[in-house]
Amino acid sequence: MIMERTGQMTALEEFLGTLRQLSDVVEKLAHIEDEKATAAAEKQHDALDPLMRREQPLILSLRGLEKQRMEQAAALGWDGLTFRQIMDTADPEQKEALSPIFTELRERTDRLKKNRDTSDRMLRVRLRELEIMTAEMTRRPDGKAPASFHDRYV
Repeated sequence: MIMERTGQMTALEEFLGTLRQLSDVVEKLAHIEDEKATAAAEKQHDALDPLMRREQPLILSLRGLEKQRMEQAAALGWDGLTFRQIMDTADPEQKEALSPIFTELRERTDRLKKNRDTSDRMLRVRLRELEIMTAEMTRRPDGKAPASFHDRYV
């Protein structure tokens, strides 16, 4: 019984470690999304590509950690359960360990969603501006971009 309990604690500690790593990656992604929104709002288009390159390995890391989290949850008997369901089935000691990290992960995930929505909205605005400017160029008899195009995008 003690060996089983020790094994469960080690599995729980590994699960908690993975959740902390997930939380850290989500926080980094939220920060990048915030930077992307700022760059788009300030028309710093050259800053977007480096941000997207920083984002790509984090997304891959997130996928790997999520797979690891699901495997560890299954090993703890929580296969396919949501965080809320895990809290409903966890014993008091597990709940005490899980509650703070679940809260942190939820808050950071909410921040990431908010920042992603903002950056997507700003990027769509900038794309729409480019579409309008491009349409103006095709309507001009000389085919040249208006001066405002160069002021904004060149």
